[in-house]
Amino acid sequence: MLLLTWLCLFVFAAKELYTMASNLKPLELLQQLPIEDRAKLGRPLVSCYAGDTCKDALEKMRTTNLSCLPVFGSASEADNLVGLIDLSDIVNLVAKMHWNKLRNSTEHKKFSADWTQWGQYTVAQALTDRKRSPTTVADSATLADVAKVLVTTRVPRVLVRSGSGSIVGVITQTDVVNALHSNMAKLSADVANRQLSQFKHIQDKATRAVIAVDRDHLAIDAFRLMADEQISALPVIDFDGNRTPEGTLTHRDVRGVLDDADFPLGLYNQSALAFSLKMHGGHEAKLKPLSIALQLTSTLKDAVDTMHQYHIHQVWVMNEKNQVAHVVSLTDLLAEALNN
Repeated sequence: MLLLTWLCLFVFAAKELYTMASNLKPLELLQQLPIEDRAKLGRPLVSCYAGDTCKDALEKMRTTNLSCLPVFGSASEADNLVGLIDLSDIVNLVAKMHWNKLRNSTEHKKFSADWTQWGQYTVAQALTDRKRSPTTVADSATLADVAKVLVTTRVPRVLVRSGSGSIVGVITQTDVVNALHSNMAKLSADVANRQLSQFKHIQDKATRAVIAVDRDHLAIDAFRLMADEQISALPVIDFDGNRTPEGTLTHRDVRGVLDDADFPLGLYNQSALAFSLKMHGGHEAKLKPLSIALQLTSTLKDAVDTMHQYHIHQVWVMNEKNQVAHVVSLTDLLAEALNN
């Protein structure tokens, strides 16, 4: 009888512990997770030097499937961190270099010297002031520490410093959101099932239109718009039709055309839609924008699952007419999670 009583107490205690472990707030969950695994510490750090060409830096990002590189002064200044360069810097440089010239001329051949010049631009020339002092965290930090920094500074990634002060890794918004995805069962149901319509940034921007590009505009128009608005993706829409999305363009697409003989000239002779289909018409052919978009009734869990499954940094939120009404980014997800 006594043994049965102890057994019942043990089962009850185990259930209570499981319930407590499965009812965590996002911040509580992330505080339990060190950054070591997510930041892939211990692996060789992929970086570049300030004197490297942007073309070489972009090629390194492409071959390693990375979106950014820590920048050091030179090979002789391996500990002299001078910045962080990412795909947005490359896109902005290309857009600003050639915008005025090519938009005012139909003779693209006369600018062949400029395409050579593109290959000579250095990483130091592409670095923005904001990227010259990249945010860092200690390698002893938790994902909660990282998430707070990412949300408060509105940066997509931070560098990781060792105890000796050396840069040993990079941790991104994607790493933190993927950690939430892996531990979703431990999150409070109230948080996981929170509808997108309840997200603060969506309520704050209820009447603000999502920035988009017309399907017939040039691809360079889209990248210039991203540069001007400081965003990393655009829906491609038929402005004269029903305004439903027909494609998506992102900064990461630049990696896919680096080997083109006419890069970046090709950005000027393809429409935004044609370029989008070129970038996403292969293994993603079935992933039409509407098929992976969400609704206002979708939940935080739905958004985390979608971004994790399709390796995307933002997802479009549709209205009842299947038009893009909002966008939820990785930053938005983290901000909403921390606010709960």
